[in-house]
Amino acid sequence: MSDREIEARLNAYPLIKQRLTELLTFIENASDEVTPAMELQLDKALRLLGRAALQSWAERQNQRTEQVIRARGQVCREGYKKLYWHTSFGIIGIDEPQYRSGTQRIRPFAQSAKVRNRSCSSALERRVLDLGPDRSLSQVVRALADRDQIVLSVSTVRRILQSSPARSLVKIRNVSVP
Repeated sequence: MSDREIEARLNAYPLIKQRLTELLTFIENASDEVTPAMELQLDKALRLLGRAALQSWAERQNQRTEQVIRARGQVCREGYKKLYWHTSFGIIGIDEPQYRSGTQRIRPFAQSAKVRNRSCSSALERRVLDLGPDRSLSQVVRALADRDQIVLSVSTVRRILQSSPARSLVKIRNVSVP
């Protein structure tokens, strides 16, 4: 891929371009030795890049699904709904257009991306499950905030730990193998 192609693609995603520019600035201004503060700063920059990538993907996917649904015709637009979900990079959110076809409400992005409002990504659920069995709910919330800079409510952590697939994973993990 040529430099021009890379530049054109980055210009299509200004948030990604901004985050990569910040990473390059970090590299150019870093000290000669690795320090804990430097590692924390790099970790934060990479998380922001990951969040920017997911956010850019969601916005692009939202536009594409809207074009597809409009091309089909026979739908009436009925405003927007805020849709957000938790990921291991942070909260990702969009304003999703809603449509109506007869009496049926259509949410094209949520259906195509298989995302529900206020849900959690499977990677984030796995992190919660890794922390959950041996700790209280509030300890899990604190550990996520301290270790991964992820902010979840106690009720969200409870929902993840009490879901049936989560319970089966916890049971499997607690079985001792001879």
